[in-house]
Formats: sequence, C-alpha cells, structure tokens
Amino acid sequence: MNKPTTPIGNQIDADLRDSAPSVRIAPRELRTLADLLTAIPVAAPNLPLAMLRSTAGHISSFLNVPIEQLAIEALVDLAPAFRNYLRERRFKRNSVRSYANFLSILLRTARELGWESPQLEIPDIWKPVLAVMQKHRGTGTRGQYYGCAKIVRWAIRQGKTPSDFSDDDLRVWGEAFLKEGRSYEYMVSVKSNFRRALREN
Repeated sequence: MNKPTTPIGNQIDADLRDSAPSVRIAPRELRTLADLLTAIPVAAPNLPLAMLRSTAGHISSFLNVPIEQLAIEALVDLAPAFRNYLRERRFKRNSVRSYANFLSILLRTARELGWESPQLEIPDIWKPVLAVMQKHRGTGTRGQYYGCAKIVRWAIRQGKTPSDFSDDDLRVWGEAFLKEGRSYEYMVSVKSNFRRALREN
C-alpha cells in the first residue's frame, strides 16, 4: 500500500502548487499587479482570487501605489517589509503569515504565467556606493565588500536612497537574509561592511 506523501511547507501553499497554472501569458501583458489579477481567473482559476485581491490591496496601501500602477517587480524582496507593515497595524500572527504567503503566490504565479523580472536599473545616486565596493576586487582586501551589493539591490527595490537608508531598513534586510539560510555571523559581517561602504562614499 502506498504511503501518503507529506507536503513540504505550508499546506495551503502545497495545495496551490498542485494546481499550478499551465497557461502562459505574453510577458508584455503582465506588467502590473492589476494585469496579474485580471489574468488569474482565466489562466489559474483554482487560485483563491478573493484572498489574492485582498493581499494586493494591502500591498497597494503599504507602498501607496494604485494596483493599476503597481509593477509586479515591486513584489520582489518585499515580504519582510510587508510583514512588518502588517504587524505594525496589529494584524494577528496567522494573518501576517497568510498575507505573506499570498504575496509569494502572486509573485510565483506571475513567473509561471510568463512574467520575467527586468534587469534592475541602478540609480545614479547608488553608483558611487557600488564603486566603493568594486574598487577592492582583485586587491589585498578582496572580499571586504562581498555580499554588500545584495543590500544595494534590495534597497533600490524598496525605493531607498543612500541618505534615507536607515538602521531599521538594514535590520529588515538582515532578517530576510537569515531566512535564506545564511549564517548570523556572515549577515553581521555584510551589514558592517555595507555601513563602511556608505561612509566611504
């Protein structure tokens, strides 16, 4: 007799993975969160549209951008800050977890339907910081800023500039970094080196 398999991760997420959509949408048709929500009923009818719309509404309020103008790209790396936003508004722990899960489903579904994350454009204001990180490559201090570019990319996606990137932002990034399975010591080292790069800029 076959033994039942145990799904990995959240049961809701596992069930939704089993019903993953097979229809792909032309990437040019998927640019905003509104585009995605319009495509889901046709391309992925088994997904819980009401909860995804509710999640999209909270994301829109958090970023202060209408759903019709909210680029799907904005969802990348958003989960840690989005969870903090919900906690600050007194959402219960299970609700925070559920909304974060639905955010992941939105992003994953967009990719399954053919959306591809565009190459990240580096604003001019961040280029001197990256230059500090890159100038040590191949020198005796090689590796000093290894990993720091990850923080820069995360900051850009959050709409942050070097001048308004705060210790709280760095803490949020660190929490997300640890959840990727990285060590605490490595995270502390990267954060310290990132602060040094900002000072040298």
